Amino acid sequence: MQEVCEVYEVSKIQEVSKARKVSEIGDVSEAREINESGEVNESGEVNESGEVNESDKVNRSGKVNRLGEVNESGEVNESGEVNKSGEINRSGKVNESGEINESGEVNKSGEVNESGKINESDKINELGEVYELGEVIESGEVYELDEQTSNEEQTSNEEQISNEEQTSNEEQTSDEEQE
Repeated sequence: MQEVCEVYEVSKIQEVSKARKVSEIGDVSEAREINESGEVNESGEVNESGEVNESDKVNRSGKVNRLGEVNESGEVNESGEVNKSGEINRSGKVNESGEINESGEVNKSGEVNESGKINESDKINELGEVYELGEVIESGEVYELDEQTSNEEQTSNEEQISNEEQTSNEEQTSDEEQE
């Protein structure tokens, strides 16, 4: 029983060490205490459930976001806020500075909705080009208005083909008449 208790104490010390590393880079105040899960709350107090308060949570990587809370999976909470440091969380959401996440999507306001998609006002594809209205698919192509363009191109190609066929048919007819 005593040996098990000592291992538990070692675990606590390791979690404290993680929090101190975070505080050294200026993300977390040194005065703040940590709970058993290694998360930090603003008041420096740890509640019985081992959870931190809503004002300032830290994810497993030790990065602190400014307004939004980050859960253990690295996803953004319902408020859609992203972190201050400009880092990208594990779910690939975008940050406040408008940098591109892993999927190559970004929005103008830097806010992310619950589904993890970006808003319609300003989308960007993997090539870094911005389209005001078109959505971006995984391959980085844009649709919506582009679909109409592609249909028009197909129509013009069909017209050219039909015109060429008519021309060739007329030429053959005139050749046969001459014979």
